Amino acid sequence: MKKNSFYIVSLIIFALFCTATSFNSYATFDTLSEQKNITLDSGKWDYGMSAKTYYTGFEDAVKTAYAAGNITTSGMLWHFNDALIGTLSTDQKYENRSARLRDGHITTLFSIENLRILNFYAGRFGSDTGGEMGIYLSDNQSNWYLYQNVTITTEFKYYHIYFEETILNSMSLSRADKLYLRFEYNGSNRVNIDEVNITYVVDPNMELNLFENFETGVKGNTNYGIVNLNGLNWIFDGALIGAHQNDKKYNSKAARISNGYISTEFKIAKIYELSFYLASYGNDQSSTVYVEVSKNKTNWSKISPDYSSTSALTLRTIVFNNALLAPHGLSTTDALYIRIRSVGNRRVNVDNLDIKYVGIDSLITE
Repeated sequence: MKKNSFYIVSLIIFALFCTATSFNSYATFDTLSEQKNITLDSGKWDYGMSAKTYYTGFEDAVKTAYAAGNITTSGMLWHFNDALIGTLSTDQKYENRSARLRDGHITTLFSIENLRILNFYAGRFGSDTGGEMGIYLSDNQSNWYLYQNVTITTEFKYYHIYFEETILNSMSLSRADKLYLRFEYNGSNRVNIDEVNITYVVDPNMELNLFENFETGVKGNTNYGIVNLNGLNWIFDGALIGAHQNDKKYNSKAARISNGYISTEFKIAKIYELSFYLASYGNDQSSTVYVEVSKNKTNWSKISPDYSSTSALTLRTIVFNNALLAPHGLSTTDALYIRIRSVGNRRVNVDNLDIKYVGIDSLITE
């Protein structure tokens, strides 16, 4: 079976086995998911819960000996005991690398909340004979419970394991627990493991926030331009990233605006609060700053009072509700662009911008 096809098979099988049980937490590694991760549409199962997948093909890891040690792959830490990263022609693998396990185990050093599915490929190494490999779970990294044995063959075989709540309960575990996962193999024969996908559930209605302190940005002039900050694009017009001693800031940088604006190049729905710190640059006198929103980047609505900058950074907060937005023909469910505008030639600094919103699907990039 080709690499890309097993995602489709996984979703089909997954749909057949899903149960209607509600959960309210999310995987502890959610923010480190790879681009290869998949997301199921919310509303398909578990009363609107959404599935995400942590993926690793071990292509970014190096471990050349069987001695116990840790690796980092796809941003997460794993423990290899009598295991290594195989690159030989006799290692069964997709692309260039796979895990090779002998008489030991491969264990996640990160926990997974609301665990649902484990998908992977496995097959014997070289001419070794096959055997049984155990899939174990633990909620404390001390007590390990065998969930299922899988038979290893000469074929590099695709395995799909769906974690049943009733079976977990029989082990005094639950899918809502923070669970660690282990592949365990015993004996002198070796097995290759690759294309590991761990699917978990997140609540699409959880509260989130987007925090920006401009530390990762670089822009040295006030000409119109797009700045990437933590993977998201922002428009700076009449604005730059200030790192001068006269820039009022909390760390080493802040946005500096002079008769211009900074604006999101992405939309966020279900915003319930926006806050930022505002100050006059250096010894500049007070300047006027206000916040606008738009659904299309063409028609902008002013939703804040005029804020006057002062010599010290001062917190400004806007609570989003229908009373605020309805007079502009908007609602709290609309996906909105946000713009902070400064009027006049006096310079101001904006730092520690925080946008609070609801829903994992509410942030919409272009």
